[in-house]
Amino acid sequence: MTELTDLQGYAAVCHHNLCCYLNYSMLEKRNDEVYVLGAYDGYHGPHQVFYVEVCTLVKCTNLENCHIATDTAYTKFESFSLAGTFQSTIVYPEVLLSGVQLDPEIFQVFKDGRLVSQAKISSKALLSVNLLGRNYIKDPTNLDISILS
Repeated sequence: MTELTDLQGYAAVCHHNLCCYLNYSMLEKRNDEVYVLGAYDGYHGPHQVFYVEVCTLVKCTNLENCHIATDTAYTKFESFSLAGTFQSTIVYPEVLLSGVQLDPEIFQVFKDGRLVSQAKISSKALLSVNLLGRNYIKDPTNLDISILS
């Protein structure tokens, strides 16, 4: 992860084979909120059986507790563009607003895989922006399905 310390800029972060790239502009930077760009390339889930690639722009209460989910944000972004070097052929976009609200009208996904904000974003506080790649080819083939229940 890398913290976004400026009101606007460019950030990049890599984990294994995945690199994530973010261009962003905040309307204001609140001192009590931290935003980070994160990348994860590996197995996920309680039994580590799902292979995922994740690029995320996420709000944290502080850097030490960024793994703890929060559902409220106040910082508003003027714009963002998130992209990654996914090996996955299936990548799911997600934008969450404060209160854990979905709003598909405020972003667009381009053919090259970039997740880009629309003009309406500036009126809404941003909780997270995510690109989730599911690399099904790397999932274990000899999975005992009983461990998932």
